[in-house]
Amino acid sequence: MTLPFENDTRRIIHGLAKADLKTHKLKTFLTAIIIILATCLMATIFSVLVNDALDQANQAPYHAMYRAVNEDTKTTLQSDKDFEAVGIYKSFGNQVDRDGRTDLAYMDEQTLAFMGFRLVDGVIPDSENEVLVSETYLKNRALSVGDTFRFAYVDSLTNEEREEEFTVCGTIQNKEQERGEQFYVVTSNSFRMKYAQQYSQITSDFSTETAATVDVLVLLNSDYSSTGSDTQKDFLKSKGESAGIPSFDVIINESYIDGVYFDGTVIAAVIFFTIFLMFASSFVIYSIFYISIVNSMPMYAQLISLGTTQKQLRRFLNTQGNMLAVRFIPLGALISILLIVLISGVQWLLYDALITLFAILLIYVVIKFALRKPAKLLANASPIEAMKFRDGETAGSHKALKQITPDSLAKSNLHTNRKKNRMSIISLSISGTLMIALAILVSSINLPAMIRQSYPMDEDFQIGIQMDNFYERFPTIIQNNPLSGELMGQITDIPGVQKIVLDECVIGRLVESAVNYTSPEDNLELLNSLSPELIANVSEIASGTVSYDDLGTNEIVINKYRTDRSELNYGDLQVGDSLTFRFEVGGQIIEETFTVAGIAYFPSTGLFYCTQEAIEQISPYNNTTHISIFCDKNYTEPVKDRLASLISGNPNLRLKVYSEEYSMIAGFINVTMSSLYAVSAFVVIFGLLNMINMLINSAIIRKREFALLQAVGMTNRQLRKMLYREGMSVSIKSALLAAAFGITIGGLLCYLANKVMALKFVIFAIDPLPVLLFAAVLIGLQILVSYCICRSIEKTSLIENLRAE
Repeated sequence: MTLPFENDTRRIIHGLAKADLKTHKLKTFLTAIIIILATCLMATIFSVLVNDALDQANQAPYHAMYRAVNEDTKTTLQSDKDFEAVGIYKSFGNQVDRDGRTDLAYMDEQTLAFMGFRLVDGVIPDSENEVLVSETYLKNRALSVGDTFRFAYVDSLTNEEREEEFTVCGTIQNKEQERGEQFYVVTSNSFRMKYAQQYSQITSDFSTETAATVDVLVLLNSDYSSTGSDTQKDFLKSKGESAGIPSFDVIINESYIDGVYFDGTVIAAVIFFTIFLMFASSFVIYSIFYISIVNSMPMYAQLISLGTTQKQLRRFLNTQGNMLAVRFIPLGALISILLIVLISGVQWLLYDALITLFAILLIYVVIKFALRKPAKLLANASPIEAMKFRDGETAGSHKALKQITPDSLAKSNLHTNRKKNRMSIISLSISGTLMIALAILVSSINLPAMIRQSYPMDEDFQIGIQMDNFYERFPTIIQNNPLSGELMGQITDIPGVQKIVLDECVIGRLVESAVNYTSPEDNLELLNSLSPELIANVSEIASGTVSYDDLGTNEIVINKYRTDRSELNYGDLQVGDSLTFRFEVGGQIIEETFTVAGIAYFPSTGLFYCTQEAIEQISPYNNTTHISIFCDKNYTEPVKDRLASLISGNPNLRLKVYSEEYSMIAGFINVTMSSLYAVSAFVVIFGLLNMINMLINSAIIRKREFALLQAVGMTNRQLRKMLYREGMSVSIKSALLAAAFGITIGGLLCYLANKVMALKFVIFAIDPLPVLLFAAVLIGLQILVSYCICRSIEKTSLIENLRAE
């Protein structure tokens, strides 16, 4: 606001600010890059996170799936007016190879839409041998529409290996699944009908699925979809019950009904990233303007001596900030929108636009905040102080150098410009700290320990029972368990098999304990068997003992990994507590009281563990749930083939292979690592740009000093040595600080993951690669910039450098 007695100097200040930006092109360029990167990074990261959550909630836009329904029930559901859309799905089997997992299945057009598939090319299959195929699968095998190929797979109903010849009639795409190396070969309804007739006699003893049954996916109409989530779930369950579908075959699509959900950890990470990005970008913009002001103080002294007021000086700097914001924030936002469209498509473009507007506002606030201190510094300086100003202080006496050498001159300059150097060091070390800490966190994920949740004994294979509802089926299964002694003998006789370990369990109700169940019917618990191999992989003993030899048949061990994650008060159980279970075995009721002998972090997901002898005393049946198989690593493939052959034709068994699941998880970790490095790289660029700004501005302002040194005999080689010494001081200190803080914070994150979140597979380990990579980039870039500065000085004559302003 201009008072009546004041001159309106806004146009003059605007012109001066614009001219200054044109004159100081390096400051303008570097600040522009920072603003563009910060806007782009913030908007892109936020949008991708929100888009991913929306995709997760809508990637399967149906309310429920009714599994293993017969033809009559399918027809009933399809004609039900309460459903807006109904889709049919039938899985036949899958193939796992080095490229990933490929499922063979039938899907009608509605199910293709439900599952997020898009028809890219061709038509829907009609004849028996026509199929739709995932786009990436075709590219991996150099196939196209019209080509014929042979597809080998393991039949999920019979466990037999089969091979079919298909003709590609169309290409489908689901980017999310294909990025996870999951592909589909989608058959026609004619193939499904042929399969149902061909294998109509095959049934599973422990599953309602047959060759003729299908899975039905339903979408509620608007009358019901607008009701509350609990009402929708209850209605869908009652629909299944009225159609005669068992409760365990009614699969409610919780993620779609409940809508978008952000985990607390994700929210905390987003808040932390936002604060960090705002601080990093604000600090770098502040540093660039601070260095520019310090180097241009004589010019500002002239303006102050001509009568420029503090208010006008502040307006001068704020005008520059507004100019940069107006020019470059929209550019960063535009680049962000383009990147988001490339990454996530246009499905959630409206949400992306709103998020981008929010990012624009945040970055504008960052710019205004970053310019507060430089504006204050500029406004508070008097003409005399401004003329004498140097690096935050007015010039005073300087300690004379006893010996003038490139090293002593470098040390003197580093001391004189210590505030500018500190800013560059802080900016660089913050950037490096983020990259190193995140890299250490991800590299500390112990993959073997992580996969122990599925393979708790590091076994090579598991043979388990194929069943649709464990609690209802298992009491019947144990009376005629397909994991028989004969099968175990056949497995043991396979060349290369070193040993097998049985995992047993018994189902009982916990009737007396300190645990408070929500409902009396919720007290159904499993008692899993212990083995020396399982105990060997216990990551931590919280209290008591878990020694197999010391445990009695009336003692029990609790898995703290489970208690830490449960909403119930299992954590109140202590060593020495008594737990009374009631078991129903063969029509008889048996009560057993166990004493808690130990509490430990087991790699598996069971809650209660006891000895195999204790289980055998409770139940006389074969209580084996799966067989863990260990083999010689040189015989992995032959053993796998023999095991697949053993269970071939048996619909009650399934085979799991450690190496296949390990490779899938390893691929996921590698993708995560690459994403983290990509995000860190953007932040590191902030610090690098600040260093480049400091080095180049310092060289520009010191041209006359360099010329005087050359005039008194300094050679080009000595000048290079001095500049390299100054630059190396900044880069080495930054690398050391980043390494120290990065390793410390990385260790803290690992501690929180391991101790607080009980992710025992996160085991702190120092990965030297990110430290060396950051140091190499930092020092290498510093040397390159210093070399370019030296070459520029060498190309300019001594007289021209002496005349430099």
